[in-house]
Amino acid sequence: MNTVLKIAWRNIWRNKLRSLVVIGSILLGIWAGIFVSALSFGLNTQRTENIIRNNISHIQVHSKDWNKEHKIENWLSDPTEVENY
Repeated sequence: MNTVLKIAWRNIWRNKLRSLVVIGSILLGIWAGIFVSALSFGLNTQRTENIIRNNISHIQVHSKDWNKEHKIENWLSDPTEVENY
């Protein structure tokens, strides 16, 4: 087994430029994969936080008729009633 590893190691470095290009390509590919994965995760997290903060909030208060029909006419006429509840 030791002899096989020694022969393999020598064969890898027989053509140093080719070996360095392959090692560099592998490292660049792994780095790019990690970078794109982290960027995608960060963008999705930021997008979720922005939607919650700007559009739908953490809580929504609707009138009783809202669940039956989603119409603009089913708005709360007196929001202070909900605040005091």
